[in-house]
Amino acid sequence: MRYFAITEACLAVAAVVVGLALGPPQASSAEPVKASVTRCVLSTQGAAQVTYTVTNADRVTHGYRVELTVATDTAPLGWGISLVNRVKPGATATAQAMLPVTGSQAEARCTARARTNDGRSGHHG
Repeated sequence: MRYFAITEACLAVAAVVVGLALGPPQASSAEPVKASVTRCVLSTQGAAQVTYTVTNADRVTHGYRVELTVATDTAPLGWGISLVNRVKPGATATAQAMLPVTGSQAEARCTARARTNDGRSGHHG
């Protein structure tokens, strides 16, 4: 009986040590986020207005850095970065960005890619 009590105590201490070593849960490096373009307006020469969504598939709130690109099959025409703050778990945020574009916009398309960016952006009080 005493052997089992010592074994249980050792297991409990080991569990605490492992928990402390691992620390609090962190966001996975697999980037559990989905970004997609919902509208790409190329009707203004030299500019693209891009509307996009970012969906947080993680278990914690995140901010995102969204890389937007306008390109044809053969050449990039323009790009930009947009930041989205505090997207709750499972939520989808929608935003717009205006990108400078050079070259012919015929047959161009817009794409979006998001990465976790948990530093706050914008005006701070």
